Amino acid sequence: MKPYRAVQGLFFLLPILLLAAGCAAPQSSAATKPNAITKPTESAAAKPQLGGSSFFISASTLENKTLSTRIGMATAIFSRGDQCILLTSKHVVKGANVRVRPWSCISCLPTGGSCQEESFAAQVVAEGADDVDAALLRIEKPGGCSVSTVFEAEQEPGTSILLLGQPLEKSGAITRGIISGYWQVKDQGLLMVSDAFELPGYSGGGVFDEHHPDHLIGVITGRTKDQGFSYIVPISRILPLLKKLPQLVK
Repeated sequence: MKPYRAVQGLFFLLPILLLAAGCAAPQSSAATKPNAITKPTESAAAKPQLGGSSFFISASTLENKTLSTRIGMATAIFSRGDQCILLTSKHVVKGANVRVRPWSCISCLPTGGSCQEESFAAQVVAEGADDVDAALLRIEKPGGCSVSTVFEAEQEPGTSILLLGQPLEKSGAITRGIISGYWQVKDQGLLMVSDAFELPGYSGGGVFDEHHPDHLIGVITGRTKDQGFSYIVPISRILPLLKKLPQLVK
């Protein structure tokens, strides 16, 4: 990836938290961009609405007789039959007992009884290189999953993006921002940075082109210490991991 020249005159958008009524997916343009990776799916499923391919993650670990749980996100990128492959962050799921459930920006509200939420056991089947915070999960979900298009084209600074996360245990959120630039980060290599608001629980979440919300362009990995910028692993750096997909399908 070639370094980008600084882009002058960018107006940094204020991050907007879209909850409840604000969770409607933006309208996507009919135009397409080059270099999109073909969806590795054998079904003729329609392109998902924003969030339709996303999942909450609950990753439990037992250390020194203490049970702890990490929360995060994943995005479905493959579906065949009842089998789905999800893309997430390695640091969220490594060494953990993982369960996932469909993402929603509206809390599960009980009506006249207990609130039942469908969840699925997930298996970590592949991990990215040491400096690539990415991993693949496999789940069995009746009917399969809606999947996002893995989009490898380099994104220009100033591109409007949407981030999906899980800031609360029972409810997700969407935030908006722009790609602010590309930085070399110690032990992590070249990352996209964004002014989009991001909280714990966003790690592993998909980053989508606002104007093409089915295009997955990166995975959230963290944020700067001053919490001013979000760190995003671009899809171009995850491609070696994605090439393992044919070996992971049962």
